[in-house]
Amino acid sequence: MPAGNDISSDIEDLLNAIKFFKTKYNPSRIFLFGISRGARVSISALVENDIPVSGACLLSTPFSSSKVAAKNFSGRLKEYLYKFTNPDSLKKVLTGKADLKQIAKTLTFALGSQKRYHRSSNGFKTKCPLFFIYGSKDPIAKDSSIYYRKICEKFNLLFKMIEIKNANHSFFHYQWKEQIMEMTEKWLMENVNSGESDVRSF
Repeated sequence: MPAGNDISSDIEDLLNAIKFFKTKYNPSRIFLFGISRGARVSISALVENDIPVSGACLLSTPFSSSKVAAKNFSGRLKEYLYKFTNPDSLKKVLTGKADLKQIAKTLTFALGSQKRYHRSSNGFKTKCPLFFIYGSKDPIAKDSSIYYRKICEKFNLLFKMIEIKNANHSFFHYQWKEQIMEMTEKWLMENVNSGESDVRSF
């Protein structure tokens, strides 16, 4: 996906993918699965378009605000400072072998999240069950989960929201990935077996 602030082309790509699978294979159910930017693209698509999906699993779903941008920046900065306590990492910095341009790019990207995903949420054209998964060590988790909980309650959406202890924004550890797979499989089976039944959980 492109790194710019406009996610319109990403939403269009998602809609084209759904159309392709629906036309070519005509599955009985389609579920979306996205992490971070991909999760924000998925939920924006549901807000703006009437699409034939049965649910969406959304990991580390961000939203736009100056507070979240500041926390995102602070979190990334802490990660780098922690890495520099490692002698090998510090040696790379002191000898000029560290990719300082990439570090600066990452921090700038984090700070720019204030405007990156800004889109209006005046309602959902597609109403389907949503499964939000956050990591407890993700700096955006608290504010984002509160925001999307309010959105789901406002528009009477069926949703489930879970936090994985000690996981970060990217869920890089294999144990966190295994938890996500188990949780997602269970959630999918609940929705496949119960149809439109209420799957809210806290």
